[in-house]
Amino acid sequence: MKIQNQTAAEEAGRRFWQSGLRPRSLPATAPPLSLEDVLAIRHPEAPRWSRDGKWLAWRWDDGGLIHLWAALVESGDCFQVSQGQNSVGGFDWGSDGRLAYAQGGDISIARPGDPARPLTSGGTKADEPRWSPDGARLAFSLGGVPHVFDFAGMSLTVLRVPGRVVPASGDGVGLRWSPDGSLIAISILDGRQRDLAVVDLSGQVIWRTASADNENAFAWIDAGRLHYTSVDPCCRRRVHRVVDLKTGHERELVVEESAKGLKWELTPVVRPGGRSILYFLTPENWPQVHCLDLETGDLIRLADGPGDDTAFQGDFLSCSRDGRFAVFSSNRQIAPNQRRLWLADLELRTWKPLTEGPGTDCCASFSPDGRSIAYLHCGPYESADIWVLPFKGGPARQISRSMPARFGPQSITAPTHLTYPSRDGTPVHGDLFLPKGFDPENSYPAVVFLHGGMSRQMCHGWNPMRPYAVFHSFHQYLLHKGFVILSVDYRGSCGYGRDYEEGSFMGLCVTDLEDVIAGAGFLKGLGFVDSQAIAVYGLSYGGYLTLGALTKYPETFSVGVNVAGVYDWAQWVRWREEQWVGAPWYGAYTRLGGPPGTENAQAWLEASPRNFIDQLKRPLLSLMGTADERVDYQQLERIVSDCVRRGKDFAALSYPGETHMFSYRHTWADAFSRIEQAFERYLKQPPAKRPSAMI
Repeated sequence: MKIQNQTAAEEAGRRFWQSGLRPRSLPATAPPLSLEDVLAIRHPEAPRWSRDGKWLAWRWDDGGLIHLWAALVESGDCFQVSQGQNSVGGFDWGSDGRLAYAQGGDISIARPGDPARPLTSGGTKADEPRWSPDGARLAFSLGGVPHVFDFAGMSLTVLRVPGRVVPASGDGVGLRWSPDGSLIAISILDGRQRDLAVVDLSGQVIWRTASADNENAFAWIDAGRLHYTSVDPCCRRRVHRVVDLKTGHERELVVEESAKGLKWELTPVVRPGGRSILYFLTPENWPQVHCLDLETGDLIRLADGPGDDTAFQGDFLSCSRDGRFAVFSSNRQIAPNQRRLWLADLELRTWKPLTEGPGTDCCASFSPDGRSIAYLHCGPYESADIWVLPFKGGPARQISRSMPARFGPQSITAPTHLTYPSRDGTPVHGDLFLPKGFDPENSYPAVVFLHGGMSRQMCHGWNPMRPYAVFHSFHQYLLHKGFVILSVDYRGSCGYGRDYEEGSFMGLCVTDLEDVIAGAGFLKGLGFVDSQAIAVYGLSYGGYLTLGALTKYPETFSVGVNVAGVYDWAQWVRWREEQWVGAPWYGAYTRLGGPPGTENAQAWLEASPRNFIDQLKRPLLSLMGTADERVDYQQLERIVSDCVRRGKDFAALSYPGETHMFSYRHTWADAFSRIEQAFERYLKQPPAKRPSAMI
């Protein structure tokens, strides 16, 4: 298979280099980096304010062990709250400054700096701790069953709801107290149906959704009204509703529709006072923040002009306590792979940027007193960390410090964002990195990296999402080893508008794969990349496209590395229906036009690399965890079986107990060592001297 416009991509590479634009590269004398260096980085999640606004708490991933930390904002002093060898799950602040958190299947309670005491014991699969508004009770899920502990009476009540508690979409919260503490809204899975139920403190269900669709994000408007969303199984229609719990009357507020599949949902935010609701909507080309007035029904966009008002799937926005201001992340007026914080005045209907960059600022939240904004920042020379910005002006202060001091700008290469034409002329976005000691007169091996998702985006530097931050760190190491790297945001990626994100509709492993193949052409056109020494690799959907590249374009790449990619979509769909019961079909299933049928049979055929395995010519390395929760392990087994039967050159390695994105530092160290070895063997040796077999 040959791309007719391949010469256009190569010509784009030649023009790029002839333009005089020179991406930064490190001098040959730059301090070295080791795998140990790049894997030593810790990865914090978005922080949460204590109710008095004096503290921030967050989960901090240190090589797969996730502990709960807290910082006294004024001084910046940090305290590790949880201890032990089990990772922390959900957590919540109480009104008196105590933290409740799930760890090792139990709930513990602690103040920062003080020893924790257990509330449950025995590893009972406890999670989702949620304090009541007055702090007198704690709700939590125990083996999927909601419980409420009353601290005054030292009593435990079991709430016998139908089904079991499951995380909702958006922020993943499955339990929410009403503002007056008299009711609890719960996301449940009952059989194969995801619903919402509202119960009182005796466990009596006073309301439950009746829609045949699956209910997702939800939030209390006031003590008597609940907002929730429902989405059809193929994610083509999402309805936002409000229910009056006293009368049972429901009202549709906003309806989102797209024949090509809706974007994943970020949780709507109710403005303090219940006057209006803030949504992320995409009525045109850009997902942007909108405000719905609940009295008048007026729906307005907060800020005009192009731009994506989301950073990634876990992003969110926040309102000030008085409800006047909202802060959100956007790539307005900057490069599309960066984000700044923006402030909207909801009364005056004005907006302005708050942060300067470079990099990504996201997950912003107002302090309860409205004096400060906490957020995540990462950039070209720093991994993600927690920062606090004074609302009325002044410099931001760094709270957490996740990057080892030895890993500094003197050893880091910043990316250069660019575009090149795909087969049909569509500009494809990517980031180019040049190796340490770069000399344009030399010839270099190159690596094309493909993110997962598909609806993800690589950033200008480190990423707020841990898996892509880890890969970016590894790329810094590869640059010290002499590799050119092109990270491709193929069609289907977010951050470039809905048209680009939907560009692979009915063309999975076709349209997006053409973007990847054109990337190899762009590299060849630069003049300093060895055309016979280009690798392709990626994680999840990126691993899937790697499989597609090696089977459908078998002459383009010298070697490929698939990390946890789908090989056979039909097999994955069967597994997914049992693994994620009742969950909506975001992503690939919707982009293929729904279930296989007459109209989309060709799209389903083209989508599975397994249908083209006979064409595999170049060596393939596949890596996967046996406890993968996103892609079934049978995918790796089928790769091995098919390659063995056909005598293909391959190697496969599984990591017992590992997850989809790999959790542990020692797993990444092993995986990256094997990936580096494959690149060294098949890219730095001339074709005649390369190994005859991967094993």
